[in-house]
Amino acid sequence: MTDQINLGLTWASAGGVTAVTTTKYENGWVSEVPTYQNFNYMVQGLDQNILHLAESGNYDWQNDINYKAGVSVVSPLGSIFTAKADNVNIDPDTDPGNSSWVNGQLVGSDFGSLVQSDGSKVALPVRANLLYTGVDQTVVNNVPLIELRTTAATDNLAVANVAGELVVSNLGQAGPDSRNLAKDTANTKRIFHEGHEPLVSEVVGAVEEAPTDGKSYARVGVSAVSGNWVAVTSTVVQTAPPPPVNGAGQGWYNLDDGQHYLDINDGDSSQWVLANPPLVPEVNAVNVSYDDTTNNLGATVQAALDALAAGYPRNHIVNPSMAVHQDFTSTNGVATTPTYVTDEWFSEQDSLSSLVIMDGKHADGNQLKVLSEDTMGSTELLQAHTQVLEADSVYGLNGKDIVISAVVTVTNWSGVLAITLFNSDKTRSRILEVPVTSGVNNIFEVVTLEADTVLVDEQGVAGLTVSFGNCATGIYQTTSSSGWIAGKYYATDTTTKWVEFANAELAVTDVDLYLGNKPRVFQPSSYAEDLVACQRYFIDLLGGEYGSNEPVIGACCYNNNDNYAVFEHTQLCQLPTLNYTNTTHFTVFEDNAGNACDSVNSSAQGLSRNEVEFRSTGNQTAGNSSFIRTNHIDARLALNARLS
Repeated sequence: MTDQINLGLTWASAGGVTAVTTTKYENGWVSEVPTYQNFNYMVQGLDQNILHLAESGNYDWQNDINYKAGVSVVSPLGSIFTAKADNVNIDPDTDPGNSSWVNGQLVGSDFGSLVQSDGSKVALPVRANLLYTGVDQTVVNNVPLIELRTTAATDNLAVANVAGELVVSNLGQAGPDSRNLAKDTANTKRIFHEGHEPLVSEVVGAVEEAPTDGKSYARVGVSAVSGNWVAVTSTVVQTAPPPPVNGAGQGWYNLDDGQHYLDINDGDSSQWVLANPPLVPEVNAVNVSYDDTTNNLGATVQAALDALAAGYPRNHIVNPSMAVHQDFTSTNGVATTPTYVTDEWFSEQDSLSSLVIMDGKHADGNQLKVLSEDTMGSTELLQAHTQVLEADSVYGLNGKDIVISAVVTVTNWSGVLAITLFNSDKTRSRILEVPVTSGVNNIFEVVTLEADTVLVDEQGVAGLTVSFGNCATGIYQTTSSSGWIAGKYYATDTTTKWVEFANAELAVTDVDLYLGNKPRVFQPSSYAEDLVACQRYFIDLLGGEYGSNEPVIGACCYNNNDNYAVFEHTQLCQLPTLNYTNTTHFTVFEDNAGNACDSVNSSAQGLSRNEVEFRSTGNQTAGNSSFIRTNHIDARLALNARLS
């Protein structure tokens, strides 16, 4: 092999050098004798280009070179790019859509197929109809190893071939080092597959497959002591358990519960153990045992059975996934009037002017969302997301433990989130201080309600109020407290005023409030179920169809211009008020003639049907039928029975 000579030196680096013109460079020497300075310039250029390649491994990109597919260059910003197509004067750093350059590498020949997401790609051609003609990548070492490293550098994994077995090793924060990667060490575990099935002895807690010696066996538990098959020597059928016989494998079929038990010895005593025990949630015991003298079911198992009998407590939150939003569009700077961000969730604000309230329909999915547009001052008083629960639906929670859980996403801030409960008349508060970090947070909090948190067991009145993401100062703020306090407070002096952070965001969804004190997986309801629940408090009479010439309802003309229509609907919690945008958004039709609407009034109220008067400006014939139609895309017509 040829030796390198003076690779680190550059010809004439300390001598005389005179550059030649571009024209001279293109034509070369003709008949003249070049000066030594010009000759030095030519030799120095060759040295510099060769040295640059040795130093960088790739040439820098230049705008005057005709690059061929497959060439690698260093971009002006310092990244290595591979040409996926022939090109000239296309900067790899600004190549639109990576049509000519890809920030990656390819081993193969099909450079046109290389895309940005491939990273380092191996695509070698294989001879047709032949297998095992080559491999895409070969790692040869005493312990061949491939590292999978995260950017967080907390749990770095390595897949390796250790003594002919495939293993995965957790390298932690370090990369490959001198640690022992032997199988079954603390950080290295075997990978079993169809061609390498595990033995019972190789898997902790495993129970061997059923014996095949023709005897009758029963499987008992999964612990190290009893996790095996026990031969059944004989079986007694009776109600009361026979005396255990020193773990001899005697069987007992219990006529009371229809279960089969085995007599085993766990090393301390003989006892009856349930064969093929059922899976019982929230139980750590590996088997069900009976006391030798009292014949009582184990306490832990009984507790689990009691929990199962209690069922799955219902979620008391209305519209918990923020999927229903009948009447809200994005807005800015709502003052003290509650504004419903999505159905039954309203934004409370006092003296805040630089917030954007988002409805449930946005790119991030169904969420109750608020964005702080800029840094807030010291005079702002309140921001909160609130729902009022009807008294009769939560009255049974008085004096009980309840769980509040939710998915809360915070952006551009971290700190302590305030979640507040209020009693029926908001004379007492319970503030929960929940740590959150920027990103997605799964909130779980247990709260004990006072005996009279919900004052009455009645429909159509406020019971328990829940408020999320509260920022408060002045009259709405109190000192930190771990229990219920007198007064209407939304936050403490230790919770974070997140709206004071520039470009801060808060989003809440999947809110769960249920009886109990243990966590559970959130169970979303269907949109249809959530819509019906929301319509007990607010009904969009137009059904979400907002546009010109949308039919509203048929009516009857009472006199020359009074038209009455009856809306039948889901039963409301209380007598509603009629909400509409503008009388000019509706037209009254009779005999193909349209008359402008002069007024809209609720003429007769009920919980499940309401009569609405549409008065026209033109003369109509009493007793004739008519119908109402929208004539504006912003037309809204709704019944509002909300509790706030």
